[in-house]
Formats: sequence, C-alpha cells, structure tokens
Amino acid sequence: DIRRLAGRGATAAEIVEALMVEDVQAACDAFGPLYESTGNGDGTVSIEVAPTLAHDTDATIAEAERLHA
Repeated sequence: DIRRLAGRGATAAEIVEALMVEDVQAACDAFGPLYESTGNGDGTVSIEVAPTLAHDTDATIAEAERLHA
C-alpha cells in the first residue's frame, strides 16, 4: 500500500492517513458483529484526530466530520 500510494505522489501524511483509515475500516468490519450482538456495548472502534488540533475546537470538529464522511 505504501508503494502504491507513494507511486501516485501521495505525501507521507496522506499515506499515514490512508493506512489508518484502512485499518479502522478493517477493524469495523471485524468487530461489527460483536458490536451489534452486544447492543453496541462492545466492539467499538475509533480514530483520533491530529493532536495538533487539541486546542482548536472548530478544527477538531471539522476534522472529525471529514474523517467520518
């Protein structure tokens, strides 16, 4: 995946984000049945926004919305 993304001209930050999103999507697929069978009690998965946004509420919300889209 890294070579493929780099070959398309992706920056290091774009590659890291793409890999994180792929990992989270795979985790959601793996834990989805557990999440549903426990009434949303177990099997949650999350991704974090950049720590540089910690003191900027509006930017944090915008980034979370972008990642969720």
